[in-house]
Amino acid sequence: MVWFCEKPLMICANVIDRNVMSMVDFFVWFSRNPVVALDIKKEEVKLMGKKLFTSPERVEKYELGLEEERRRYPGEPPRLTLGASVFLILLCLLLYLILYLLVVF
Repeated sequence: MVWFCEKPLMICANVIDRNVMSMVDFFVWFSRNPVVALDIKKEEVKLMGKKLFTSPERVEKYELGLEEERRRYPGEPPRLTLGASVFLILLCLLLYLILYLLVVF
């Protein structure tokens, strides 16, 4: 029993811990500036497609631009107008209402 707790169970716990911490790190990174973070992730997906269909020189140029964008992240946080802020608040309340109704009914 002690061997089971020390070896396979601890290996499993360490793997889970690493995965959870990497998810937490991603959400912390993403929350600094979600608009730019989404742009960076979009460009990473484009880069995967470019690797399949374009020349290595163009891919390398694209990678350098993406690396520059990652280096400048988080940059200037986006400024929302009052109307956009109210819209986002109402959208969050609507999502909360939908989840509430799904759970209740």
